[in-house]
Amino acid sequence: MAKKDKYTELCSEIAEKVKKNGSKSYSKTDMVSMAQMLLNTPEHEVDTYVKNDGKAPTVVTTNPVKDYRDSLKPMLKSFGVDSAEVEKINDMPFTKKHAEAVSELSTVLTKDYTKTGRKLVFPINDKGESQMSVSQVTVEKKTSEPNKIVHDEATGKYSLVPTGKTVTTKEHAAMKATNKVPYWLKDIQG
Repeated sequence: MAKKDKYTELCSEIAEKVKKNGSKSYSKTDMVSMAQMLLNTPEHEVDTYVKNDGKAPTVVTTNPVKDYRDSLKPMLKSFGVDSAEVEKINDMPFTKKHAEAVSELSTVLTKDYTKTGRKLVFPINDKGESQMSVSQVTVEKKTSEPNKIVHDEATGKYSLVPTGKTVTTKEHAAMKATNKVPYWLKDIQG
């Protein structure tokens, strides 16, 4: 099981802040703070639950920050940095600017990947999660006649009344989210 670390604590703090103020809107500040904290928490481990032919899921623990830092070492060596200096990448703090770049890179990659027609499947990191994925779809042109809600003061009832307007929405790309419940969360009777 993954250990509690500074990155996990920051995620919990942000979740509490969202719960407290009720706003789920996008926060670039929170995203960059999370990216920077993650990059600077090389001990952070991620448990992933892998489907296993109807049996209990297999738990695979990864260390994405360590893997990222290790991936930089060959590049540093190719620039002529000696091995002892290269190893300093293990403890080097990453800046907010680096975190902004990584955050932007991951967002662009995710969007462009789904734009190719591929579905992005997220790992299951908690035994109580569904298999979440997102894909880009095309929403066809649509014409609708919107209604407005009208309150009848005499009866106290609300009703939908046509506005008399017609709204045409052009064909456009949209994200579709899917959630498939893994077998270990299903109780099959009979």
